[in-house]
Amino acid sequence: MIGLKVMLVFHWGFWVRAPYTSRYQSSLSIPPPTTLLGALVNPLISLGYVKLDGEVVLLDDKQASPVAKFKDMIPTASFYYYNTNAFSYSDINRYIGLHFQSRTKDKEEEKAVGGRRYLQKFRFSAIKVGKVTAPSSKGVACYLIDEDYAEKILGSDWKHLIQIAAYNINRIGSKESIVSIDSVSIIEDVKMINAPSNIRTRCYIPLRCIDETQLKGTYYIETFWDGGWSRDEELKYEDYIIPGSRSPISTKPVEVTLKNGKAFELDKEEVLVIDA
Repeated sequence: MIGLKVMLVFHWGFWVRAPYTSRYQSSLSIPPPTTLLGALVNPLISLGYVKLDGEVVLLDDKQASPVAKFKDMIPTASFYYYNTNAFSYSDINRYIGLHFQSRTKDKEEEKAVGGRRYLQKFRFSAIKVGKVTAPSSKGVACYLIDEDYAEKILGSDWKHLIQIAAYNINRIGSKESIVSIDSVSIIEDVKMINAPSNIRTRCYIPLRCIDETQLKGTYYIETFWDGGWSRDEELKYEDYIIPGSRSPISTKPVEVTLKNGKAFELDKEEVLVIDA
């Protein structure tokens, strides 16, 4: 196992919302592992390092995003803000609200047209869209790369290809969440730490892997999802410990007792945890 560390600069910030949400468009406070994985896989595919027959793949006879092919190569990822603050806010936009209108026949005018969704005055809505603003601020995306899987998918020159792909990451989150890459580092001497043990980290960690009663430092809890790349795959949600504060959003290291899984130390305060 080796590490990959990508320091990036936000253009204005980002927004990432949970799958299967429609009208509710609140953004997570920090990019989740699935978003980080997609950000790195996208250039691997667009640069032609991985050949695909189409925009979807078949995985266990199910239609899935190509990202699903990389979940063993990149077993986990994490993120922290680098000496900066970010802020959550809601931006009100005008959207077609037709999708969210219930079909009622309480009023005569609605009854005449077959329901309120068919009335022009109900077709548009003012909807709050949550975003995180952090203009020109820096963040660090940390990845674990399984060397055997990486060579199997990308070939013998996989380290070089992954570095090039990392430099070509252009967004974290939605298509508007533009970033530029400041630096990319391959961490060869990753130290593995088995549970139980004490660790100090700026990277977020699955809550079930640590003893929350022994946690030291400022933190909050955010709910991420696992997978979701397959059409027929049911999402699994997971609570994570996010080191730092939610308002303003910032990162500060925490000290935790690892009770489950394995930890991998990229640097002194960059420890990633796999629930294995």
